[in-house]
Amino acid sequence: MVDLWPGLPVGSTVSCSKCLLKWGVAVVMVALQTGCQTSVPSRPVMTEEEAKRSIPRDERILNRLAEDNRVLEKEFVALRDSGGWQKRGYFSAQESDRMELLLFRFHVGHHQLAGISERYEGVEGKQAQEVHLRAVALGKGQAEFLVRTFEEDQVAVEKLNQPYPRSEISRHTYDKLAGSLRNKVERELKALGRKIEDDIEELSYELQAEVFFGVSRLKKSSAYVVRFSDAQKREVRERLQPGDLVLTYTGGYASNIFIPGSFKHGMTYVGTPSERHAVGLSPERILATSGLPQERGLAENLWRATTSAGRPANLIEAVGEGVKFSNLDHIMDTHIWRMLVIRPCLDSPERIRQLGRTFSYLGEEYDFRFDFADTGRQVCTEVIYRSLNGMQGIDFPLTRRGGHVTLSADDLVTYWLEDRPEAFEFVLYAEEAPLTPGHGARVLHGEAGKRCLEMLMKQGS
Repeated sequence: MVDLWPGLPVGSTVSCSKCLLKWGVAVVMVALQTGCQTSVPSRPVMTEEEAKRSIPRDERILNRLAEDNRVLEKEFVALRDSGGWQKRGYFSAQESDRMELLLFRFHVGHHQLAGISERYEGVEGKQAQEVHLRAVALGKGQAEFLVRTFEEDQVAVEKLNQPYPRSEISRHTYDKLAGSLRNKVERELKALGRKIEDDIEELSYELQAEVFFGVSRLKKSSAYVVRFSDAQKREVRERLQPGDLVLTYTGGYASNIFIPGSFKHGMTYVGTPSERHAVGLSPERILATSGLPQERGLAENLWRATTSAGRPANLIEAVGEGVKFSNLDHIMDTHIWRMLVIRPCLDSPERIRQLGRTFSYLGEEYDFRFDFADTGRQVCTEVIYRSLNGMQGIDFPLTRRGGHVTLSADDLVTYWLEDRPEAFEFVLYAEEAPLTPGHGARVLHGEAGKRCLEMLMKQGS
């Protein structure tokens, strides 16, 4: 998707010499650019004869876009009027998905209008100028509508300003549209301000990410992991199905201080390519049921068999490096003190929708701020939240921690046990076996396993 407007953001400021340096450089660069613009080769202008041949086609496109706009405007208004975010202060996963899809359609139409407007700019002839002016008017009308519809709703404005990486929508859609309605001087000043804020925000985030990423790798020398036998690992694999949630705790890591609870991490088991095929996964079915706006490498990822390390790719998780494929056996060998597997009780179309959404986040960045209100980056349980919320009445309550709304792995388990026991099926629970040398594991299922889990949740970690 082409970025139709110059970039911009929201964000906090930090006091550091690097920020001031970047700010100063930005000001100097803008001053230099305004003083000596680099010449850009002009595009060839269509002849009147060429315009006559293309006008009928482009008029049909404009008629279709005008009708699409009317439909899209009604859907934006319906979303605004039905939204519960005004009271809760953030968009639910379903509301966020709906906004993303509408924005994607908006960007596609706006891009087409920009292309038609540019194509006829400077072309002589009454008909050509009418096409140009109509495209400009439709594009301006789109911007005015979206700005006017949400201008009194700060939560929605922040949502519209977020990036949507899987739809290739860049940051600050709302601010760019609002800026396009201002005069040229105002637009340039706003663009400069956004650029400076973006640089400061990016540096602030990079520093925060570097601190967390470094701390998360610190581990006590006395820390250990539970040892699973080959037979136990095989038993676990045989019990799992694509779509199962795998929640884990690893002792000894300094990052545990940032994440509360008996479980610290959440992953989705996606199985092998043959297992994915067996549950009916295909790019066509995923796109038909998930509401995703585009494929973006879905087919390639869907049938990917190995991780970057060459192991079987049967998990999707969000870690410091981003959302990626992982291997269950490797996780069990290196990162488990305890593990819980639960299965969302979904029908086949819902299972495909859940897995499709999970696959759609592959490659996205990790969110070191743990902010579920921002869709631009993902944490481990956020991928689970966004893939499942709204199905079979599942409505995970988000909790405000550190100024952001989040869902911890423990929040997820508590929601299942206390609020929606019918929404998930217990699959297994694993922990260190009592009085076993070498930290050997035990794998529990059925009522015995669930009782151990309930006792753990009551007493805490």
